[in-house]
Amino acid sequence: MASLAQRLPDNVPGDFFVDNTCIDCDACRIFAPQVFSDKGDQSNVYHQPETAEELLAAEKALISCPTASIGSVTKQDMRPALAALPELVDDDVYRCGYASESSFGAISYLIRRPSGNILIDSPRFSGPLVRNITAMGGVARMLATMFIPAPRPSSCSLQAAIRSHSAMTCS
Repeated sequence: MASLAQRLPDNVPGDFFVDNTCIDCDACRIFAPQVFSDKGDQSNVYHQPETAEELLAAEKALISCPTASIGSVTKQDMRPALAALPELVDDDVYRCGYASESSFGAISYLIRRPSGNILIDSPRFSGPLVRNITAMGGVARMLATMFIPAPRPSSCSLQAAIRSHSAMTCS
């Protein structure tokens, strides 16, 4: 959870803020470019949400921040933002949100296909996101674009890992 005591001085006054734990991954600027901007090596709030659309975008950015560096002074009703992820980007491509710190904030995507949905990279595990993806047909395949330096085992059950949304199991 973001710390008000660690609020960056470059944030404009108001409810939403970024604290000094930001890793400048760009996730907030992808979800809410009308609220967040890049300031040196970290993001900041340059415009406080004024409309319902801006508020929803800022809340999705808060949820998606891999380091929980985004906060709000007042308690937000996050239910609309939780229900809005994954968000439609184009045609059958959805941005998942819930970036993971272990992937340095990389954004994951879901591609809906009649032959089975494809998850591009893995979001941080979250019950609401898993329920939303399940309601969209689940995940049939996963494509990892990040290099993970580990020995390649002879036999791995990626399908089981995707189904359980846990680490890859190997035998």
